[in-house]
Amino acid sequence: MFHRVTISLLIGLALTSVLSAAGRFEITPMALYRIGGEFEAEDGETTRDLLLEGGPGCGFTFGVDYDEHYQLEFSWLRQQAELREGTGSLSPSVRLFDLNVDQYQFNGLYHWICEGGRIRPFLIFGIGATYLDPVPADVDGSLHLSVRMGGGIKLGIGKHAGVRVQGCYVPTYVSEETRVIGVLPGEVYIVTAGQFFHQLEASGGFYIRF
Repeated sequence: MFHRVTISLLIGLALTSVLSAAGRFEITPMALYRIGGEFEAEDGETTRDLLLEGGPGCGFTFGVDYDEHYQLEFSWLRQQAELREGTGSLSPSVRLFDLNVDQYQFNGLYHWICEGGRIRPFLIFGIGATYLDPVPADVDGSLHLSVRMGGGIKLGIGKHAGVRVQGCYVPTYVSEETRVIGVLPGEVYIVTAGQFFHQLEASGGFYIRF
């Protein structure tokens, strides 16, 4: 599974490198905080609620201008989270293990041009994959379809740099059955395919344009 994600990343970088000949390109190291993410797992005849604890993360975007309004970009963003098991409304959830949530997506952005281009509000829509990467070595990762939609603003600082902030809704479709290790020794939950988990993300960073 790791090789599939690596290949996706290399393809994304290769495509955006080829497209860079069509116009200016923009690189943004990003910091983020993501919340939400709940889905169901089965343990025999018992259905359990699994929760992704909100957590910080980082990543980058690499974008290419199609024209002054439209931009195509590839993004990789990683959240450092905890996977927890819900135990009911009156009891605290139980920590299972740490989990990295990697998102590899191709995005389209539409910008409005204000103040001669110094201020650029934008809308963003993207599609790609979410890779759930458990920290325990004995738990396999899994790859799932995800989309991204939201908006933000870019504030120019000179001709070749600026600040980007954005907020996004990022739903992930659980597209393959996934095994999860429980709290007790030998305990295994099965996350069934065909369900969504929903996350909200706030992110930002300093961009460089060439």
